[in-house]
Amino acid sequence: MQPGLYYQGYGGIDGVLAGSKHVFLLVHPDLTTEKVLHDCGNVMEDEEVRLGRDLPFRVDNLDSVVLSHGHFDHIGDVGKLPLNGYRGPFFGHTATKAIVEQQLTYQAQQQWIAKAAERIGEGDAFRKPRANAYPGREKPAFLQKHARQIMENFQGMRYETPFIPNGEQRGFIATLYDAGHIIGSSQVLYEVMVGDSKIKVLTCVDLGRSDCEVPLLRKPHTEFGAIDYCLIEATYGGKQHADRHKSREDLEELVFRGCRDGKRILIGAFSIMRTHAILSDLFWSYKRGKLPRDLVIYLDSPGAAKLNPVIMKHLECLSDSAQRDFRNRQENPFKFPNLRIVRDRKDSVALDKLRGPYVIISASGMWSMGRIVRHLANHVSDSNSLLVITGYQKPGCTGAQLEDLRGEIEIEGKTYTRRAEVVRIRSYGAHADGNDCVNHVVNHVRPRKGVFVVHGDTEPSEWMQRTLASKLDVPVEIVRKGRTYRLG
Repeated sequence: MQPGLYYQGYGGIDGVLAGSKHVFLLVHPDLTTEKVLHDCGNVMEDEEVRLGRDLPFRVDNLDSVVLSHGHFDHIGDVGKLPLNGYRGPFFGHTATKAIVEQQLTYQAQQQWIAKAAERIGEGDAFRKPRANAYPGREKPAFLQKHARQIMENFQGMRYETPFIPNGEQRGFIATLYDAGHIIGSSQVLYEVMVGDSKIKVLTCVDLGRSDCEVPLLRKPHTEFGAIDYCLIEATYGGKQHADRHKSREDLEELVFRGCRDGKRILIGAFSIMRTHAILSDLFWSYKRGKLPRDLVIYLDSPGAAKLNPVIMKHLECLSDSAQRDFRNRQENPFKFPNLRIVRDRKDSVALDKLRGPYVIISASGMWSMGRIVRHLANHVSDSNSLLVITGYQKPGCTGAQLEDLRGEIEIEGKTYTRRAEVVRIRSYGAHADGNDCVNHVVNHVRPRKGVFVVHGDTEPSEWMQRTLASKLDVPVEIVRKGRTYRLG
């Protein structure tokens, strides 16, 4: 391979949305190399946490890993790196570091539970396995020791603070800029010395919204100086979001109606930030005096509850209005009279025996795993229940069956008759829509040499390519599987 900078996409490319994995390889004139992996996400083909050993690239010559943010489709395969022998450093925002630690701990626990289920029978799958549960049997691949190993090598960074990811090698300098997507999410600028020239590559994946004053997070950073290449997501290519402010009004009206009619309201929400946006909106209603005093809102999502202190520790990532809310330690979106945080599983089970009205917010957002599955099984056939969908539903998942208003709903292999009312609240999406992404690239990034389209299904990716090509005088390419791109 000739000296130069090379890029190859291994996941979240070529018409595939999830599983982001991007490799930048610098070949020096003496043919020594520096290799940086940007994100290591899971493809999320099913709703279960699965960790094999397979990776589509070598790790023996990998120097460092930079993580843009803590969503599973960007960090879900990080655990495979030590299983393949990687012992190098990890970098990401300090909030991302906290999320990664939580996710890895959960993955290791789930591996043990899954193996225990195989050994002692499916009915005892939730029993915590003993330390000696596998005498003479194959242990789970990913263990707590691997999680500790990763975290010992993880350096939490702040925004707009350049760092050298490859130790004493100085071919790469990286800088994190706020992406406005979730807490700690980053656009990463790589400045790479190729001979006597510097090539600047910016990753805009996943990008938050700039089309409105989102109540919780800051808008994405827009000042970068001269940029040569950028990676842009196509998640919502060709689509435009609904009014974000209308979603909080719709939620307020829905809760008021449900309370008036004595409904049990079940809200499905992703545990990382979607839940917190909903809590922020409910707090907005509380401040306006629109929540009945006796209405109890149960946050029944352990993952979301664990993220609460991470958000409180990083208020600088929040919008000005959200910072004002959270600086009040007596009343804020995580602490107001209507809100109860459910921590114990027994307390979670007991919620389904209560009479309405009340609200449960639980994960997952696609209604296919987590505590919400049990709640749904208890609510779906009750005409006095109201089921609220707040995000994208992958075709075939439980939430998609609800969204299609099917009369029969399959939950964990059992069929239930749906009598509950189902409502979809749109505009809670945390990604920039197609026009927002185009505006970001054309008016703020202004790449001088090329654009790479990633993180999108086929049709949105093609829309993004066509639209950007019509507005820019540089090549715009959808990253193809197996193709190597030489930059510069």
